[in-house]
Amino acid sequence: MFQFLKKHAAAAAKEGAPPEGAASVSRSAGDRLDSSLAVSVGLCVLVFIVLQWMGSYSPHWGKSIWHHVSEAFLLFSVTLALMPMYWLCAGSLRRKNKTFVVTWGAVLVQLLFFGFIRHVTADITSDIGNELLYIPYMMAPLIVTVLLGPLLGMFATISICMLGGFFILPEQYAPEKQVQFWILSSLSGMLTVLLTHNLRNRAQLLRAGFFVGLLVMVLCCIMGVINLQAWDYNLTGVLVCLAVAFGVSMLTSVLISGVLPIIEGAFKIITPISWLEMADMNCPLMKRLQMEAPGTFHHCLMVAQLAEAAAEAIGANPIECRVEAYYHDIGKMQNPLYFIENIMDGPNPHDELTPSMSARIIIDHVQDGVALARENNLPRPLVDVIEQHHGTSLAYFFYRKALQYRDEILSRVESGLASPDDVPEVVESNFRYKGPNPQSKETGIVSLADIVESATRSMGKISCEEMQKRVDELLKQRVVDGHLDDSGLTFGDLKKIRNSFIKTLKSIHHNRIAYPSHNPEAKIEKNVLPDVSVREQEEKAVKKESEGKAVPEIMELPDAGTRTLQEGKSTEAEMENGAVTEKNETES
Repeated sequence: MFQFLKKHAAAAAKEGAPPEGAASVSRSAGDRLDSSLAVSVGLCVLVFIVLQWMGSYSPHWGKSIWHHVSEAFLLFSVTLALMPMYWLCAGSLRRKNKTFVVTWGAVLVQLLFFGFIRHVTADITSDIGNELLYIPYMMAPLIVTVLLGPLLGMFATISICMLGGFFILPEQYAPEKQVQFWILSSLSGMLTVLLTHNLRNRAQLLRAGFFVGLLVMVLCCIMGVINLQAWDYNLTGVLVCLAVAFGVSMLTSVLISGVLPIIEGAFKIITPISWLEMADMNCPLMKRLQMEAPGTFHHCLMVAQLAEAAAEAIGANPIECRVEAYYHDIGKMQNPLYFIENIMDGPNPHDELTPSMSARIIIDHVQDGVALARENNLPRPLVDVIEQHHGTSLAYFFYRKALQYRDEILSRVESGLASPDDVPEVVESNFRYKGPNPQSKETGIVSLADIVESATRSMGKISCEEMQKRVDELLKQRVVDGHLDDSGLTFGDLKKIRNSFIKTLKSIHHNRIAYPSHNPEAKIEKNVLPDVSVREQEEKAVKKESEGKAVPEIMELPDAGTRTLQEGKSTEAEMENGAVTEKNETES
């Protein structure tokens, strides 16, 4: 056991350490508390204390001191057994204390609701229905699933069944009622997770409340929680019980839909709904980018298309990748004309600057973007992708230009035309981004999509083979440089990302047939119809084939059809393109 713990502690320390030569990730006081081990231990102790306090007020506990101690020990054992399950379900989120607070906080709040409902409904329980009708079974699973994911949502469901069924229910509950509670709680919780694990709009919360309420109502009728035999003499009471069983879940979903934005803001958790809201192109920052740096805006749209498809291919968060791609280059708005995609027909301002100054302007767009993101209160993942999408990579174009400039000065010094003091010093670190490297899969995908889109667009019209070769070179270069070491991406993920990039790039860089001129006075210098001799030869070939004779192996076709076809293009489209190209060359 000691060796096992030592091994995992060393692995965790290695994962948390920054790569050699990379800048460390900036962490605020809140981030340090969120990952503090002392805070984690304190939260676990607090959960045990709260559960013991809740259990001590339950009438299910024994009266003598020994019964009290035995029940407390049993409660402690069950809670302790749930902790490893939480550790497994939390996955990469286990390092964040806010994940623990939200998950166990939702569970404890629902258990407190159980106790409150038990006292409130004690006087109104009748022979038609009992307290099980008034319990909001979907509250904790709904909150945890929407905020933290389906695995933790299932953990919340299991925790409610274990703790609520054993320790919160009053002593007068018969064993069959405990079974009824477990069935209602587990099935409604699982249905809640299934209906909300892929949330896209807040209307899905109401839909989940409707179906869970329907399930609870049907189960209450089947298991006898609602006495349908009282239909003959107390129809109103039965209808009220049915309405309560259905309405509690609907009311829970309505209340939670209003509370979720508060929880998101308090714990700085971004839900899928929040990502969709941030993808709105009418937000002020996106409108500024579109107006001040239109080339960068179009580049961000293309990167978003590449990143979203790649994230879907490996099971990452596609909505997060799309939004991060929208915002990753907002720093270019500070000096838009110094970036090639925004230079239309004017002169290149870098022609008047030294390579080191040009590199500094290009590299500074990262820090400019971080400052702009914080000024506009963008969430932390967007700040991270702005800061990390270039990692510690080298601004190679200007670095090579600086080396060439230094070599030219050295040659002039050797010729006696310049002084040795004029030779500039080229330091590689001055041409590198400050980093850090990508720290998540989504950020790694965006960084790869960024370099792939820029490189393939700069190549102009290329074939499929050249495109695949270029993508492979770029991905290999990023792997060799250690750019993806902290991103969590595997070689299997990179293979899927590579195939997704190539598929998306083919759809982006597809060919179109050139449209002819609309000038009615333009002369047609070449007949667009096949030559008469060719048509006669085709008719003879068809006639010979119908007579059972062999068809000639080589058939002369128009010039447009004899060119070599590229991979992925149909014969018909290639012939049309060839004909139009030849016509345009003749007209010119």
